[in-house]
Amino acid sequence: MTFQSLILVSLLSIIVACTTSTSQTVEVVEPQEFKDALNKHPQALLLDLRTPEEFQDAHISNAINIDFESDDFQSQLKSAVDTTSIVFIYCRTGNKSGQTNTMLQDMKIDSIIELSNGFESWQNRFEE
Repeated sequence: MTFQSLILVSLLSIIVACTTSTSQTVEVVEPQEFKDALNKHPQALLLDLRTPEEFQDAHISNAINIDFESDDFQSQLKSAVDTTSIVFIYCRTGNKSGQTNTMLQDMKIDSIIELSNGFESWQNRFEE
């Protein structure tokens, strides 16, 4: 390989690396910070990953329910999200939202905000 070819390959590698990098942000936050972020981004997508029964009992205002345990959860998730938007997620205790967080990262969602310790922590903080 000639010196010029080596330089060309190096430059192309740098260009590809720069164009494929993302500005993805992922945060796991406490209830007050989650609430504050929701208030700052009222148009953001808020996903409740609990069962429909749990959702019906109580949920955060404006949440959309996608049951993590449903057979078509991943396809529902993919159709619900927009890769350029902010997505807020929570489940009951934080376990399923943690798994979903990873799925959303793989889907290249720009901004993911997960409620630490789930809806139980929200209820303990705001619904006592």
